[in-house]
Amino acid sequence: MSLRRVVLDEREIPQVWYNLQADLPVPLPPPLHPRSPVTHLRAR
Repeated sequence: MSLRRVVLDEREIPQVWYNLQADLPVPLPPPLHPRSPVTHLRAR
């Protein structure tokens, strides 16, 4: 997997945020600890 970096000017940084999770039909699972092994993802 390659990483992508987006660099924004100060005027391009969003000033308003939208809580997408509030509109999902089911809640997202809790975030994993960064050192947790990822076993549920398969390579595509």
